[in-house]
Amino acid sequence: MKNKHFLPLLAAFFLVAQASYGQYNYNYNNSDDDFRRNEVYGQYGVITVQSGIIVTRIFLADLFAKALNEVIEDFGAEGLDYTRDVRATRGAIGLGYNRYLAPRWTVGAMTNYQGFRTTMTFENSQELYLKDNFYTFLLRTDYRWVNQPAVQLYSGIAMGGTLWVSKYEAAQVNAAKGFSTGFFNMQVTPLGVRVGKQIGGFVEFGLGTNGLLVGGISGKF
Repeated sequence: MKNKHFLPLLAAFFLVAQASYGQYNYNYNNSDDDFRRNEVYGQYGVITVQSGIIVTRIFLADLFAKALNEVIEDFGAEGLDYTRDVRATRGAIGLGYNRYLAPRWTVGAMTNYQGFRTTMTFENSQELYLKDNFYTFLLRTDYRWVNQPAVQLYSGIAMGGTLWVSKYEAAQVNAAKGFSTGFFNMQVTPLGVRVGKQIGGFVEFGLGTNGLLVGGISGKF
């Protein structure tokens, strides 16, 4: 009697398990699904770590110049007043590649660039030009906790380094001076949303080198 009930229950269990497994791994079991193991993307992010570095430097430079001006003017000399014009990419421009090791899990690499151009014009009409370029290279991993064919919600983290190349020159001098340095950089993405199948658009909310708000386009193949 036990065997009579046990075998149908066992068969039902395997049918349910197979159906559940097939739904979770729809990408593998259905050749009509447009699951692809490779993904390339382009993105643009704003409010980045790099922007914070430049804003901090400007703040400290202005603070130092103000203090120095007060000392100079106390001695009856002319201060170092200046105006500044900052032009930038406004955000980080990035390219990346992801490899699907499983339907929900990817690993990959990405790079981004952000540049700043600053012109400082002093009261004596002399000008100083500053050029700052940031080149970032990161390794990345993401997990898709909602993974439908046309909609994915995911979280991820990327870690690597940034090369900062800074140069400055005066309009009256032909030679340029500057420095280059590297530092650890990363991007934490608590929430990303991708809409689309083989070609899709995505928006990410995070913190780090890519920015607080990142948008882009990706293609799977």
